[in-house]
Amino acid sequence: MGTKLRCLVFALDGLEYDLVVKWKLKHLLQRKYGKMDLGEEYYHKVKDEKVPYTPIIWTSFITGLPPEKHNVRSIWTYGRVLDFIRKLPVISWIKNKRKILYRLGILEPKIVSKENLKVKTIFDVIKPSIAIRMMAYNEDTEQWRKLSKAMLFEGLKKYEELLWEDYRKREKELFDNLCRDWKLLAVYFRIADAMGHIHFVKRPHVLRRVYRRLDTLVYKVKKRLDEKPIILIVSDHGMEAAPDGTGTHSRHAFWSINIDTDWEPKKITDFFPQIVRWCSE
Repeated sequence: MGTKLRCLVFALDGLEYDLVVKWKLKHLLQRKYGKMDLGEEYYHKVKDEKVPYTPIIWTSFITGLPPEKHNVRSIWTYGRVLDFIRKLPVISWIKNKRKILYRLGILEPKIVSKENLKVKTIFDVIKPSIAIRMMAYNEDTEQWRKLSKAMLFEGLKKYEELLWEDYRKREKELFDNLCRDWKLLAVYFRIADAMGHIHFVKRPHVLRRVYRRLDTLVYKVKKRLDEKPIILIVSDHGMEAAPDGTGTHSRHAFWSINIDTDWEPKKITDFFPQIVRWCSE
């Protein structure tokens, strides 16, 4: 591994701890794994229910800061001024604002990214770093727009086709970057979350194929690398049954690591300082 340790992070949105254990996915479980509870500071109101919310959690992961310090509360941004206007009482009560804007072709939002953060991220601290479509850092806005429009207007079949297209792009970018120079490489996959919302209750066999694909991906990456980095697999939350028959975010996250260590994360902000320590050794 050379004189310095390297760290490879699989950021797997919505990966459910209980399913990884139930299906005995050994490459996702790695040498050491665990479940991490999420505090209410990471919750957001969705469909009249407060659940752990993806952009809040991943921003804390990449900054090492709690939500009140990084101040990211939404996945979409229209810019500072319009974001402020949208939260005014006279506007905030209007439902389906984003859908209306899509239909009218007015002001398409962007995914929150490093340009919207006022604090340093782990990619600013560790050099050289590679971030592949990381949530709240450099996620692909155009792909999210395509997926959102497909879900709203084109139906489930088209939406799932685009999800797999998106997955394959991320997988290719990961393999293309493995041979480059990096101390920290992090890649974000959203497919377990998106497919979990659809299939968790009624078609778990479909979701199992997604999990097995991710398990195989970790195996292939490990085989590709001659020098073995520390491999950290992290989810922002899991998945559980919702009253309407779909999947919703569970109140815990999954993590695993490929080395023997006494260290265990207790909260999402614990990863930042530990990754920095590893990459500084």
